[in-house]
Amino acid sequence: MATISTHLSADRLDRLRMYFDRWAGPIVAVIYLRDVAREQPAVDRLVKSLRAKRRRNFLLIAAAARDPGLYPANLLRNLALAPVETELVFFLDVDLIPDPGFYAYLAGRGDELRAMAETRVFTVPAFQVTSPLEADLPVDQADLEELMGRGAARPILSGKGEFWEAFSCLNYDRW
Repeated sequence: MATISTHLSADRLDRLRMYFDRWAGPIVAVIYLRDVAREQPAVDRLVKSLRAKRRRNFLLIAAAARDPGLYPANLLRNLALAPVETELVFFLDVDLIPDPGFYAYLAGRGDELRAMAETRVFTVPAFQVTSPLEADLPVDQADLEELMGRGAARPILSGKGEFWEAFSCLNYDRW
């Protein structure tokens, strides 16, 4: 149905772990290793834990840095896209954590989405929360609305001094 395609540096593996807890579909992730000897063991532990959970629908690609001072985002994005085999791809920044019900939502609308995908690109609203704790992330729209009511969540990059223009095309009020 749909694959998450992402890239990250090894210091963001905690975010990738959240993906596996919240997304039932396939995931392709390119992990950029600036120091292979130091960072590869953490990647190996992640793979081992996923196998222990009997998770099989993922592909992790470790890319060793030639210049640890650079982060070649476009190259990594393209590497993460190349092996995707599903009809739909969900390009996602590793810091944007998916709703746990989003894959089921997409799967339930497969035929409709496939038909629309011939001529459309889908934009998904993104929100940021004030708490860094995974337990505080909303699990559905009602949770998100409650957090927004308390001022603990808001549309991404909507604060003063942030680049709101990048997301202002989304109709958050309608959502």
